[in-house]
Amino acid sequence: MTHTLDETLEYLATNQTPSTTEEISRTLGIPIVLCKFVVDFLTRYGLAKQIGIKFTIDPRARKLFSSTFTERPVVLLATPSLIKRG
Repeated sequence: MTHTLDETLEYLATNQTPSTTEEISRTLGIPIVLCKFVVDFLTRYGLAKQIGIKFTIDPRARKLFSSTFTERPVVLLATPSLIKRG
């Protein structure tokens, strides 16, 4: 599950346009039911934003990822001490 969460979050962070769950599911090769669960989770916790039937990364989260992540964005969120300050 964590791997799917990481991949979905990274997809939303790097994709320039909002995507439907069907598009995300197809691109990442994950079941649609799992994709819906993951994007709902990300939306509920403020990491993704829903625009109609499409999803994108929340603008505040995009700032965090564009300046800090390389491989594991969820690890950075769960472990703030890994983020270099300064």
